Amino acid sequence: MPSLAIQTDLPVPDKVIDLGLNEGIWCPEACLDVMRHYTGRDAMRGYSSPENDDLLDAISESDRVDRDCILIGQGSGPLLSVGVRHFVERAIKRSPVRVAKWAVGRKPYGAVTGRFTYFKFMRHVVKGGLGLRRLPNGPDRGFRLDLEEVQATLKRRPGLVYVCNPNNPTGQLMLEREQIVSLLEQFPESIVWVDEAYVQFMDPDAYQPMGDLAGTYDNLVVSRTFSFAYGLAAARVGYLLGPAQAVQTLRAKNTRYGLGALPEALAVAALRDTAHLPELRAHVQASVARIRSVLDVPGVQTFPTHSHFLLGRFTDGRRTGRRLHDALMARNLRIRHFEPVHGDSFDDYFRINVGTPADNDLLCAHLAEVLA
Repeated sequence: MPSLAIQTDLPVPDKVIDLGLNEGIWCPEACLDVMRHYTGRDAMRGYSSPENDDLLDAISESDRVDRDCILIGQGSGPLLSVGVRHFVERAIKRSPVRVAKWAVGRKPYGAVTGRFTYFKFMRHVVKGGLGLRRLPNGPDRGFRLDLEEVQATLKRRPGLVYVCNPNNPTGQLMLEREQIVSLLEQFPESIVWVDEAYVQFMDPDAYQPMGDLAGTYDNLVVSRTFSFAYGLAAARVGYLLGPAQAVQTLRAKNTRYGLGALPEALAVAALRDTAHLPELRAHVQASVARIRSVLDVPGVQTFPTHSHFLLGRFTDGRRTGRRLHDALMARNLRIRHFEPVHGDSFDDYFRINVGTPADNDLLCAHLAEVLA
């Protein structure tokens, strides 16, 4: 790959195009109609409803879940941080033995997930003082968790199982729906947290989301966001689906009017725009295929994905994800490389997000030149 002092005849963007942050691509057309109503100087003066009733109704209809099982927040990340702590504390308090162990500084309730998954979840767990058990889910396993290994871990000690479907950064399912249901039923003292931040990118025939089961199982939590598939990261809207009692407890800790009128209206419009997701999926599928074709060179391996990002790795031992990141950053194109996590190195790996057609044109041209 060339040095950072580049020489190229290709156009270089004036500012950085970020294809590493997992931002969305574009919002539904219906969201533009919403924004057209917010043009006057007095357009932003009003609050939303105290409980964001319109959005609760829209989510309830979309996910086929009772309103009492829905917690709305400002993005799924903050909900993950607050929710993990709450549900783990709830599980510990249900057992006098676990309470006693916790009181003397032991870790009676840990978290279970894969080595390849959302790294911020691992940091939340460690920061919260919980034990963390990471199971193999590398490329040799199709980036999936082995159900029997999860079961064996929970038989030794109950815990919170984190399943990101589709997974970040791999783009693959960690467990199938029926496998998740089997864990819910077999281990009622354990919690299964299914992070479906990217689920809207998936072909509905390939995976049925878990939201409709929220409230049916007392140990199931599902989290979602409008930041990615709906292209509303600037609005910061997410939600959590879970058992009604726990959701109501979390709601009581929040102030009313938690989400502004404009973000709420955008989220409602996004859910009800039926044309958006099919159009988006077609764009992502074609764009991923195009980027993979550019990366189809000796020493580079890419993996199938259900999301709008593509995981790749160098297999020749001479190049790293960081070097590719730096070479593209010199051209104002940012991708994702990975720092070590809990002693594991991911130096060979990189992740590239799909962007707009113009973004993808620039990326593919420069990527081909960098890899030549």
